[in-house]
Parts: sequence; structure tokens; C-alpha cells
Amino acid sequence: MRGQDPDRADNARRTPVWLLTAARELMGSITLDPASDPEAQMQVRAAGWYGPGQVITNGLSVPWYGRVWLNPPGGKYDAQTLLPKAHGLGLSSAAVWWHKLTVEYLQGNVDQALFLCFSLNVFRTGQWPQTPAPYEFPFLVFKDRIRFAGSDGSKGESPNVDSALVYLPPRAGTETALTRFALIFGQYGKVRI
Repeated sequence: MRGQDPDRADNARRTPVWLLTAARELMGSITLDPASDPEAQMQVRAAGWYGPGQVITNGLSVPWYGRVWLNPPGGKYDAQTLLPKAHGLGLSSAAVWWHKLTVEYLQGNVDQALFLCFSLNVFRTGQWPQTPAPYEFPFLVFKDRIRFAGSDGSKGESPNVDSALVYLPPRAGTETALTRFALIFGQYGKVRI
């Protein structure tokens, strides 16, 4: 939900409530939101999350499980430490979080997941060796730009980039899940299964 690095508030991109409602309709509930914070949890209502006030504050450093909602933080990460960078070149934060999600999914820890791509750029930067790229899964490209709320609760503005939603379906009942994905999210743009 958060889509923000705790040290860089300028990267805040809170998920709109309508999108979280649709995510819960598809997956039944959200088990884990690994990139969240206390304010975001008021809307996400995940059973688990790793955030401030807990021993683990970096969702990248712990195992993931269940039905995952992921709106990754913006910015860049250091290629060696995989920690956020304040300045300079680095790995796309979205690509780092995508990689972690696919590893957990391929290991069977994550049952199903929705990954909100702030920018379609992650379709390029998310191409890592030995893990699938985002476009290898079912996805939706939104027909309208999403209005992300600010961390201060403001309505926010629509970014000047196009966004997508990638679905990692459950292994059991995949056909039914894909049909539901197209039905629930088709109203928001073009779904590719």
C-alpha cells in the first residue's frame, strides 16, 4: 500500500481504496503487505506486515507468505546492499521488490499476489536472470492514470507515467482465478492473461 521508502517521503504513493477493495475481492483477503506502514494498514488491513514499531522493518529481509499485496516504494536501491539510496545510480526499487516477490512465489511461500507497478518501466527493469519478468504473468494496464494519495492523506495527483497491475495467480484453481482477475479488473483497463 505504502509505496514509500521511510527515509524518502517524496516517494509516497498510497494505493487508492477502490484498488484495494478490488484486490480483496479477487484474493479473498490480503495476508501480507511487506512494503507498508501503520497509516497504510488502516486501508490495506493485511493480516501481517513488516513496518515501524516491529523488530523487522525491512520487508525485503524476511520470508513472505500467503496472499500478498505489494505497492513497492519508489526510488533506487544500492546494487550491493539492496538498501535504499538517497542519491545517484542504483537498481530500480520496484525491480528489487519484484524480484523478491517472484522468488517467494516460485518457492511456494506466496499463494497469490498483486503487484502494483507505479510505472510500466518495471517491465524492463524487472528482467532479472532466473526469475520471470512482470510481463510473463497476467497483467492489467490501466486505461486511466491512477490518482495516488499522498502520505499526508491528500488526494494526490496522477503521475505522468502509466501504471499496471501484475497478478501472480494461485497454483490451484488457476483458470478460475484468471477469469475472476479479468472480470474484476477488466473495468479498469486492458487485461492480458
